[in-house]
Amino acid sequence: MTIFSRHTARTRHVVALVALVALSACHRNRTAAELDEASNEPTTIEFTNESLAQADVFVSSASMGARRLGTVFAGRTETLTVPKEIAIRGTINVAARLLARSRVPSSGSIAISPGAHLSVRLPLDERALYVLPAN
Repeated sequence: MTIFSRHTARTRHVVALVALVALSACHRNRTAAELDEASNEPTTIEFTNESLAQADVFVSSASMGARRLGTVFAGRTETLTVPKEIAIRGTINVAARLLARSRVPSSGSIAISPGAHLSVRLPLDERALYVLPAN
């Protein structure tokens, strides 16, 4: 073996080891009690309306129609609860129907699980909804 091939082999082993350590640090084993507790906890969306219009917030899933979660007035933040039968579907779409506007901004598909907390923001330009995990 040449020095170059030994160095390449050693580099591959080091990169593989670092990747393995990084991935194992990201993985979290949850106990059955933690999973049951999370499924009993309500799934919530913290909706921040930065626009100048009142927003009726809807959530929909692939095989279900849209369901209204509530109304968030202009400049306000409200915590809305997602029904459990929608939260267990795995993916949802959040949409906001704005008062006296024809535009309906939406979030696109969002992966969700029972007990999740999301933060959805409607900016002043009212073009789209931005989703982040809630604190």
